[in-house]
Amino acid sequence: MSADADTGRTCLLVLNTRSRGGEEHGDAIVEAIDRAGWTLAGDGPVAPEEFPAALKTHRSRLGRGPGRILVGGGDGTVHHLLPELMAAELPVAVLPLGTANDLARTLGLSLDPHEALETALGGRVARIDLGRVNDTPFANVASIGLGPEVTARLSASMKRDLGIVGYPLALLRAYREVRPFRCRVTVDGERVPRFRAIHLAMGNGRYYGGGATVFSDARIDNQTLHFFGLSPEPFWRLVLKLPWLALGRHRQLSNIRTLHGRTLELRISRTLPISADGELVAETPARFEVVPRALVVVVPETPDGPGLGAVGER
Repeated sequence: MSADADTGRTCLLVLNTRSRGGEEHGDAIVEAIDRAGWTLAGDGPVAPEEFPAALKTHRSRLGRGPGRILVGGGDGTVHHLLPELMAAELPVAVLPLGTANDLARTLGLSLDPHEALETALGGRVARIDLGRVNDTPFANVASIGLGPEVTARLSASMKRDLGIVGYPLALLRAYREVRPFRCRVTVDGERVPRFRAIHLAMGNGRYYGGGATVFSDARIDNQTLHFFGLSPEPFWRLVLKLPWLALGRHRQLSNIRTLHGRTLELRISRTLPISADGELVAETPARFEVVPRALVVVVPETPDGPGLGAVGER
């Protein structure tokens, strides 16, 4: 392995053992990296909280050859590392070990961690956009109203024990608590008429909530944020709309406000929390913006899935 260490083929593995599949697959991932002829930077995987220090230690070595940062965990794991990953300017490969794995879906990755590892070590390098809300970057979708309420009710034990099934259960509980709010929105400098809502979503990537589509045309490389607002209505009507909402076909629905742009400024009738990538990150009022080509990632040689366009080369 010493030759590999000298010429490159080095990866830094960030492994969240608290994610749904982190502990289960960790040892097998390390063994597979070794069999593929890559060298781990350091003595083994590092925990997410250890990543900044590990990156500082191994940055020069990773930059000498085809060095890569492998992130094993869920969307929340990637989210918390985004500032350092953006600054590193090294290819980031996602190993989907979480519950929703929406960024992996958008990038066209297999949700099998070992198949995703093959792409991580052998795929092509490209750039994707990120979103930003009040200075906090995010990869997938930021939401207000039902979204943060679902996040607050989706406990770690529910994610671990129920997986994706936990999301509709948390949605039902959240709907009982959410109250409508009035919105003032400006998109790319143009103010739109005020409206009432119980849920707002601002998508940079394509998927959120375990595979729901934020908008049917959404991609993670088109330098556009896709916004939709859901007006108040009885729960049974919301349930009837869920299949269309899940597919991102908002144009076919009533009581849905859709907007698209590079920047979006939002003020609402009271202060509310904002969730992004399944994490509570900010409060209203808020400014959302797209950050073009902000993250270097590893994707399949042949793009697979509508979340990717041509995916600009590095």
